[in-house]
Amino acid sequence: MKRRDLIRRIGEAARDRGLVWEMLRQGADHEVWSLGGHRITIPRHREVAERTARGVLKAFEDELGTRWWET
Repeated sequence: MKRRDLIRRIGEAARDRGLVWEMLRQGADHEVWSLGGHRITIPRHREVAERTARGVLKAFEDELGTRWWET
């Protein structure tokens, strides 16, 4: 999955639910993002491995709902 698509997908879901999705800081190889009170590190590569992307999406189930990315 492309990194920008992953970030956009989470951002749209957060906006639909009235949550704040923001980047906290950038490193050389990763960015740290926050949704609600939950923080996640996303690699700064053009392509994010499918397993990594799935893990990032799954990490926000508490905030966005169970299997939210499938709807």
